[in-house]
Amino acid sequence: MNGPDSASGREGRTAPTPRPRYAAAQDDQEEPDEPAAPPRHAAPAPDDEGPLWRQWPILIALLIFTVGGVVAGTGHWRRGSLLMGAGAAFAGLLRWVLPESLAGLLVVRRRWFDVSVLLIAGVGMCVLSILVPPKQ
Repeated sequence: MNGPDSASGREGRTAPTPRPRYAAAQDDQEEPDEPAAPPRHAAPAPDDEGPLWRQWPILIALLIFTVGGVVAGTGHWRRGSLLMGAGAAFAGLLRWVLPESLAGLLVVRRRWFDVSVLLIAGVGMCVLSILVPPKQ
């Protein structure tokens, strides 16, 4: 036979069947004595300063905003909306003075944009809650 395979000495040989990439031959392996190490992408062990406490700026602002919503829900809408506006303005002030590493989830876009939006919304809510005439 003078085919393309005859020069390389592969006459009559068949290509080996490929094994699946991630299939492990479990029949001939023994159980390991030690447990396997956790994968590299495993979550870090919880400590005293978990990820939730690193978000203290937004937690404080949301607490003020939520208290304002509860107060507004109890019928004192003027005080409640004033507190909600104060919470948004406080978030804007925190975003302005804190570095990005401490501001946490208050960092959304560039600093000037975040501060502008939060302060305009907060001050606007406070002004509207003061300017709306009371019911007579």
